[in-house]
Amino acid sequence: MGDKFQTRKRGSQMEQHKFYADGRPAETVSIHADGVSHPDIERIISIMKRRMEERCTLLKVMDRNGAIDISLSVQRGLGEEGFRIEDGTRGFIRITGNDRRGLLYGVGKFLHTSIYTHEGFIPSSWRGVSVPRGMVRGMYLASHFFNWYHVAPEVEVIRYLEDLALWGVNAIALVFPVINLFGWDDPETGKSIDQLKKMYKAAKKLHLDVGMVVVPNQDFKSPKEQFKAVPNPDPLGRRGNHGNNICPNIPGAGEYILGNMAEMFNRFKDIELDYLCVWPYDEGGCACDPCFPWGANGFLKISRDVVETARTVFPNIKVIVSTWMFDTPIEEEWAGLSKALKEQSGWVDSILADSHEDFPPYPLKHGVPGNLPLLNFPEISMWGLSPWGGYGANPLPKRFQALWNQVKHVVTGGFPYSEGIYEDINKVVISRFYWDADYTEEQT
Repeated sequence: MGDKFQTRKRGSQMEQHKFYADGRPAETVSIHADGVSHPDIERIISIMKRRMEERCTLLKVMDRNGAIDISLSVQRGLGEEGFRIEDGTRGFIRITGNDRRGLLYGVGKFLHTSIYTHEGFIPSSWRGVSVPRGMVRGMYLASHFFNWYHVAPEVEVIRYLEDLALWGVNAIALVFPVINLFGWDDPETGKSIDQLKKMYKAAKKLHLDVGMVVVPNQDFKSPKEQFKAVPNPDPLGRRGNHGNNICPNIPGAGEYILGNMAEMFNRFKDIELDYLCVWPYDEGGCACDPCFPWGANGFLKISRDVVETARTVFPNIKVIVSTWMFDTPIEEEWAGLSKALKEQSGWVDSILADSHEDFPPYPLKHGVPGNLPLLNFPEISMWGLSPWGGYGANPLPKRFQALWNQVKHVVTGGFPYSEGIYEDINKVVISRFYWDADYTEEQT
């Protein structure tokens, strides 16, 4: 159940801080493990300490004997990834996570609902138990085009992923930026791999799941002309023909595609990837007769081969099939996907769907192909403005509330599309929806 069903508040924030600090905001806080400590708990304590001292310059955080005493612990039985915040004796607060993620999310709840002033720290008055309803509360950080994710220093990346996790995010997905690279010998290729590994390793230290988005038939910027794909039909201007696409039905092209995929997966074999998302359009697609309609034909065939290649390196990886821009225009791609998954199931774990505008109608009217879990893909970066991020922050809470209302009864989470840090407000709004489907943008 979500926060609003299990929250218990004791008066106002000002009344709360009087209970803890004799009528004044506290200038000292102690944070420690409840019982036996563990490196994961110590890491969370360190994150909590830094956030509190940065936001409240007068505050001193210590191990013991603060005006406010906060203990952290892990205890099963609260619900997967859930947490509890409760009072102990006078001046004592206990934050308990069902697991390591749950403890981090509980600390995030406490930090986000506390108050930081020039006079000191006013602790959160939120008390209760909260358990997420969305299984996959992800963010797709589009690590390409030399945006912030592509080039940010490691220390900033670590800090940023901590902030996302404190809002309840439990997974990130990245992309190896083939669209920006000339090949495996391009000097930028090694830099991109290093950057992605830094982000993956930072996420793993927070016990987040990590995934990779791949476009099965995309080539580098120095393409093999003999394998060139037929451009996608795009009368509505929604699919795009970005990148250098390969027709997998040309002799030798399939082997070339899988060779590149094997090379890429092996370069990341030291990272335990949890998700692989195969992507059809924008970058990707071919409209030749043997491939058409791409989403229900050529895309699925080459994607199955890519998945098999991935599982030689990551045998437990979960597969997400994206349906981005299926049936735009109508080509029976959704219906073809449903038919294909009836005939050949077991290689897909979930379906990802969304659109530039309203959510695609097919899964809402006919059910999800393969009866699989459905994830959404809110486009939080590009709506209405170009260049993306060129106008500063782009908060669109009411737009995303309206879109969420269309799907909140059927999706089990998702991966919002992010091009940078300028849409952080949108990330928070979406992350709250994933935690509790009935939470509103106004509450956030």
